[in-house]
Amino acid sequence: MNARHGTTRLSISADMKGMRLDAALAQLCAGVSRSRLASLIRDGAVSIGGEAVTRPRELLAGGEAIEVHFPAPSDPPLPGPDDPFRLPLLYEDEHLIVIDKPAGLVSHPSPRFPTGSVACLADAHYGPLPQVQGEGRPGIVHRLDRMTSGVMLIGRTLEALEALKQGFRERRMHKTYVALVHGAPRFESDWLESRLAPTPGHPDRIRALREDPDDPAWQAAREASTYYEVRERFEGFALLECRPKTGRTHQIRVHLSSIGLPVVGDLIYRGSGRRARLQKDSLPAGAPEVTRHMLHAAALGFVHPVTGEEMRFEAPLPEEMERLVGWLRGR
Repeated sequence: MNARHGTTRLSISADMKGMRLDAALAQLCAGVSRSRLASLIRDGAVSIGGEAVTRPRELLAGGEAIEVHFPAPSDPPLPGPDDPFRLPLLYEDEHLIVIDKPAGLVSHPSPRFPTGSVACLADAHYGPLPQVQGEGRPGIVHRLDRMTSGVMLIGRTLEALEALKQGFRERRMHKTYVALVHGAPRFESDWLESRLAPTPGHPDRIRALREDPDDPAWQAAREASTYYEVRERFEGFALLECRPKTGRTHQIRVHLSSIGLPVVGDLIYRGSGRRARLQKDSLPAGAPEVTRHMLHAAALGFVHPVTGEEMRFEAPLPEEMERLVGWLRGR
């Protein structure tokens, strides 16, 4: 089966019991390399029984129903480190750079994405950028998830980089995100303050914990706080403005999913039980296709680390998100 676009549903036969997930998919998806399938698994694009699986070495029991989401072939290839700096530029001076990061681009190098990151592109274009304590993230003040778009800061000098990072640690940055979610928010605005912790067995996946002072996991979890307001309601969906007070990994996505409002297009934090099943065929017939989660860093306000000037930058909703919101509004 040569499926390279959209969602493909597969059935695991009994004789595949004990096989690795990536190996089994390589047999079932003719023309798709095993390394490509492993990458899709790590990205949360493969689910078993409605639950995302992120380990290529997951062993199969036989008889499973599997879904594989292949991104649209029209998605533009990610730039490499030697390409010209062509990221949407919102502002630059000798101290800092502000960009509108596209979805699909990682913030900094990692073992899975050693090249083609925001850090690599900026470093190649502007010359060597500063790093803090040799962390391997040149110029990166803060990170956005790979499939999250929007306003992102880069430091050009060590002084600016350290001051801006300190601003994030001290919660002096004013962050605004826009999220399109499944469901109907109970309130027009609310604070979400569940503590967050890694999921056992899946350290790259975060979970929200209910308050339980006697639970060691709750005591060790990190405090997280997200404020949201409803911008617009649609049938079965809502457009939210989110202002996170803290900056934990996957914070907005996890917090919203924990109250039954998973972000549209999120293949990992889709809720559980009935909510996850309802989202499997998540958009009404005729809706524009979704190839990413609908979360966008819409604005960022901060004090310039050298001049002391109050600054605020905004990034418009990306075309894919604007198209879907317009379609829901038109219904």
